[in-house]
Amino acid sequence: MAKRTQNTVTIAKITVAGTIIVAVTSLIGNLILGYWQFLRKPEAGIQSTPLPEAASLAIEQIPQRVFSYYGNSEDLGGFAKLDIIFDGSGINPHYLLNYTIPSDQEGYAGIAFQFDKGQDVTDYSAIAFNIQFSEGNIPIDFYVKDIGGNGDYVRVVSKGTEATPFRFDLNIFKNVDFNALKDVGFNSDRDFVSGQHIITIFGVSFLK
Repeated sequence: MAKRTQNTVTIAKITVAGTIIVAVTSLIGNLILGYWQFLRKPEAGIQSTPLPEAASLAIEQIPQRVFSYYGNSEDLGGFAKLDIIFDGSGINPHYLLNYTIPSDQEGYAGIAFQFDKGQDVTDYSAIAFNIQFSEGNIPIDFYVKDIGGNGDYVRVVSKGTEATPFRFDLNIFKNVDFNALKDVGFNSDRDFVSGQHIITIFGVSFLK
């Protein structure tokens, strides 16, 4: 876009009518020309560079529902509360799950990212995420499930309280049809954990 400059015009007192008309006409013409140059399109040789094909797909780019679930809603043990936090540093939120699993009865709790119509992610070869636990040595199952109800999971265990990145190739989830992925989530069950815990999940994405 052409650079717009600001001109200061001083009109002296002129007694000759013809000279005034010429001066005003010239001034109007210059203003119109300057306005047109300000609005004109870039030169023919200047074009925007197309973005390269995305090497990753953030889970927030997929139409979905995000929710917590827990056994207490089905007369079992377990309760969960989900907070979605934006820290102001970017558009990707942090998902904070506060959950409790009782030690004296069957129960479960977790968080699900659900694509109601199914999502084709076969252009990607892996899934990655960051997870932060409130304490060390706490297990949780990361699972994927297709629209037909077929699912697989892998168990991850905290080694401390620092955020930890994980990456898994999609081909390890052999029972899942990634042409129609329905659920991605994290699940805790009384079979392997109990008590109150907090996890924070962010940066969930599919990778080429």
